[in-house]
Amino acid sequence: MRAWIVWSFFLWLAFGMHADAQAAAENQKLTPAEQAYLAFAKIEQSHFGQDDQASILARAYDTRFTPMQSPHLLAQASDRDVAALFRASSSVSFYAPSPSHLSDLRHDFSELEKRGAATDEQRQDVFEALFQSRDLAEMQRFAASHPNAGLPSPVTSDLAFSPGQIHSLLSVTGPHTVHPSVAVIPSGPFVVVISHPGCHFTQHAVQAIEHDEALRAMIKDHSVWVAPADRNVDLSGFVAWNTAHPIAPIALAGSRDAWPEVRNWRTPTFLFFRNGHLVQQVTGWPKEGNASALKQAWANISGVNAGGA
Repeated sequence: MRAWIVWSFFLWLAFGMHADAQAAAENQKLTPAEQAYLAFAKIEQSHFGQDDQASILARAYDTRFTPMQSPHLLAQASDRDVAALFRASSSVSFYAPSPSHLSDLRHDFSELEKRGAATDEQRQDVFEALFQSRDLAEMQRFAASHPNAGLPSPVTSDLAFSPGQIHSLLSVTGPHTVHPSVAVIPSGPFVVVISHPGCHFTQHAVQAIEHDEALRAMIKDHSVWVAPADRNVDLSGFVAWNTAHPIAPIALAGSRDAWPEVRNWRTPTFLFFRNGHLVQQVTGWPKEGNASALKQAWANISGVNAGGA
């Protein structure tokens, strides 16, 4: 999604908004908001995958764009400027979905819609951002108010929940349905696996674990598998994964803030806890696997050797 936003921005700049050559040439001249977004996108790319990416982007956004987001300035901005502000608020709220960033996103979209300049792609972005922030009620209202935007079915929950509650989870019960719960990290050795069914490395990891008796025993009753709070509203991949891998069902994080021990959400990441405290972390699944590292980490927190590599 983020790469698509950056790429579509460059395409839009390259081809312009009008058919005639004179207007296309005029569109090559960047407005101040577009220049600010271009600089912001470069920061996003240069820090991609780093642990501090979210905080760096949040600071860059707050410096460059927050002063432009006042209602007075937004009303006076050109359509192109508002579209650039929307791109920026969409990007920052993906990485750092704070209430203020999400509020900017909603205000930018409302301004575009009021002008008749909003696109279905922007409607999709808002819809997905509402899911990422776990505002499922507003997600339903937004879908109902935009019936012709081609939006997928909104995600619904069978119970009310607080996404910011510590270690909150949304267990996937269907392609568009979830059940809220809270993970309890016990006093004994325990593993939190940051994972995603669409991640090839996570797929390789679970296959190795399922075929290794020691790792399987380690994971079966002593782990919880948690997916990042991203914007993927189609949960069918989770349904298929949980059916195929009953010892390692993946639930959605209630929010990123609900899991303060997670410094980055790269998948797979194995967080090893002892007495409720994070002791060790193993990240990634290289071609040769990471079985030995997992077994050593388990031995460190349990005092029991998990078997040979």
